[in-house]
Amino acid sequence: MNQYDSAPGEVTPNPSLAEEADREEQELDLSALLASYLSHWPIYLLSILLCLILGWLFITTSRPKYRVQTTILFNDPQEGKAGKYASAMGDLDLVSIATGGLNLNVDNEMQLIQSREMLLQTIKESYYFLDFSSRHGLRTQVYWQDLPVRITMEPYEELNKIKEPLKYTLTSSSEGTLTLTDTSTGESKTIDKLPATEVTEYGILSLRQGDSVAMEARMPSELSIVIHSPLSMAEKMTQGGVTVDRVEKNSNVSALTILSDNRQKGEDFLTKLVEVYNRMRAIDKNAAAQRQYDFINERISLISQELGSVESNLESVKKSQGVTSYEDLGVVVQSSAKLTEEVSRVQTQLKVVDHLISYVRAMAQNEYNLIPSSLGVEDASLNSAVSQYNTMVLERNSLAASVSPEHPRLKAIERDLGTTRDDLISVADVTRQGLQIQYEGLRGMKGSLQGKISQAPTFERITTDIERQRTIRSNLYLMLLTKREETSISLAASLESAKLVDPALADTAPSQPKKPIVYLTALILGLLLPTLYLYLRRLTRTKIRTEDDIRRHSTLSVLGSIPHLSEDELVEETGEIVVKTRDSDVMTEIFRTLRTNLNFVTGNRRPLVLLSTSTVPGEGKTFVASNLAVSLSALEEKVLIIGLDLRNPRLSRTFKGQHIHDRHDTTHDHTHGMSEILNDLTLDPMDYVMELPDFPGLSVLPAGKIPPNPAEMLSRPRLDEVIDILREHFDYIIIDSAPCGPVVDTIILSRVADATMYVTRYRKTDKRDLDYINYLSDAGKLPNISIVLNDVKVDTKGLKKGYGYGYGYGYGYGYGYGYGNHSDSKEHKKKSDHSEQK
Repeated sequence: MNQYDSAPGEVTPNPSLAEEADREEQELDLSALLASYLSHWPIYLLSILLCLILGWLFITTSRPKYRVQTTILFNDPQEGKAGKYASAMGDLDLVSIATGGLNLNVDNEMQLIQSREMLLQTIKESYYFLDFSSRHGLRTQVYWQDLPVRITMEPYEELNKIKEPLKYTLTSSSEGTLTLTDTSTGESKTIDKLPATEVTEYGILSLRQGDSVAMEARMPSELSIVIHSPLSMAEKMTQGGVTVDRVEKNSNVSALTILSDNRQKGEDFLTKLVEVYNRMRAIDKNAAAQRQYDFINERISLISQELGSVESNLESVKKSQGVTSYEDLGVVVQSSAKLTEEVSRVQTQLKVVDHLISYVRAMAQNEYNLIPSSLGVEDASLNSAVSQYNTMVLERNSLAASVSPEHPRLKAIERDLGTTRDDLISVADVTRQGLQIQYEGLRGMKGSLQGKISQAPTFERITTDIERQRTIRSNLYLMLLTKREETSISLAASLESAKLVDPALADTAPSQPKKPIVYLTALILGLLLPTLYLYLRRLTRTKIRTEDDIRRHSTLSVLGSIPHLSEDELVEETGEIVVKTRDSDVMTEIFRTLRTNLNFVTGNRRPLVLLSTSTVPGEGKTFVASNLAVSLSALEEKVLIIGLDLRNPRLSRTFKGQHIHDRHDTTHDHTHGMSEILNDLTLDPMDYVMELPDFPGLSVLPAGKIPPNPAEMLSRPRLDEVIDILREHFDYIIIDSAPCGPVVDTIILSRVADATMYVTRYRKTDKRDLDYINYLSDAGKLPNISIVLNDVKVDTKGLKKGYGYGYGYGYGYGYGYGYGNHSDSKEHKKKSDHSEQK
């Protein structure tokens, strides 16, 4: 009956108690698992120390990164213009000229300020692509403007072609000379005085003296100079190197942040970035006003020439006629003059509209230039169409600076611009037709008046025509001068796109590497790596180590575990017998526990024939059987241990240190035993039983000589007769049999046994062998199997001095099978003794 089976008539626990027992078992399993990991605390301690040392090395050797931040306010151009200049300029349309009708979009501005082109220009102008450092032990010190030598690189255009960073070493000597070495080629150049230059294929490396503050700094003995590609750095920065975030939601105030390995270097970069942004955005915002300013200048130059020509003609006529004025003309002439002014005004607007239509039509389909607005045309529809077109052009050009030409939004705006341009031409044509009709009407009225004054002197007719031409050009000239001044004022009044709220400032302490995070990570890794290693080792190991390994693969009873015994703890006088019947050391207690469990499993059956076996040689079945026999004899029971491993007898060697004598004082010695009894039916088994005076109640029946046919000999009925005879004289009969794996001797012996003690060994028995043991039990090939785990390594600190739980025996098991004679036996013994010494 299995020790976990319920006895007949025993009440089965209710389900709730069973579930509680399962939970307790799981808790025990978790506790045991935790204890198994904690038992390797030296590995954890070493791992944690190593990981913390690696973390310290990482912190020490890494370049510290400082967080540098500046706060800026994105100015709204409409709000700034309207508030500051509206009262001064009256009703002049300066706001729309300066801004093109654009409103502030903070999200767009945030994208622009961290765009690649903006960052590339900033990197170039701030020399951020230069890196200066020196080693001081394990630490690296980064320099910037705190060097007595100022180092720059020109020209910028070639720097973008750098594929791998250029590396130089600047070494200073005690004499004050500098040596510049190209790390890649090993070429050196001695610099006696500054300034000095070094020509490279990407530009000219310049070395000059620093400012007065930098000259007070100490030059490192060896300075490393690394020149990066500005384009590569800009591309990396667009991926999170520079971050722009709103300070508050729906606020125009944003914070620019960068991580830099030098505080001053990072501050200079952010300051330069804001400066570059303001400059480039100013160019974009003033594009409309600048275009109108250039157009007005062109028209002023042309009209000035025409006006000069008209006045010259008038002067010539007056000189030829000797007349200075026509003020004496009548009322008709005065009315004609007023009408002439009206015709001039309409004709001026016609010219402006004609020029505007020709200008728009002359533009290519894919050309997106701004159209001059507010040039004196009184038609509101035309002015609105021009303003709408300029607004869309500015929006398209602003978007094209930050997106690719194939961007869907850009394509949509370009399509809308084409439609708006056509609409503008249509509106201009309608406006021109209206002005033309008005012009023709005025000319008809003027013609009627001209008929009335046809009799006037030729002077008045000629001078009137010339005066009309002069008036038209003079009015147009004065209007253009006024518009030019307005445009100049709008250009001068442009606001900065971004205003510094807080100047760039770096943190005093490095932001990276984060020491707490690094040490915490090192601590976690120090705990995780050994755990992972132990888990994988536990997962991949195939040998039995604990009783739990046995229980996970088998439902058979486990009698107990036999601890490891070091070889120097073996007592020479007793050989492999470690149980002391008159003492209470650890090994004796272990076998007492084993003895108690055996009686529980077998139900205290008397007499009991116990078969001791294992899967392969060397697992300690003879050692366990012999010491169990000694422990059973202490109960004042009659115990007999029989050697039936006829192929490699070991029982006699186990008791080699004991005084053995024949109980009937016969002449038999330990070389005779079961092989002779099984071979000769006339022999009395009791005549070959040998007593051990040191262990009263314990007898030994050796295996005898090695027979040529062990399996056939054990299959004879003689074995049953011998065991029946021995049952009459002994309470316990322990049979030391051969291993089950190599031969079938033990399977044959099982017919005379009541129970089987199957010995496994720590880190020797494979877990797959348990499947074989289960098969032997399920197939009924071995009776009532119980398993013993032998040679277990355990911690013995604090235990009672003696064998101490740090026990084990270091004997080998040289095993040879096959036919042989006594000389073979000696050879086997010789090999076994050699293995035992090892």
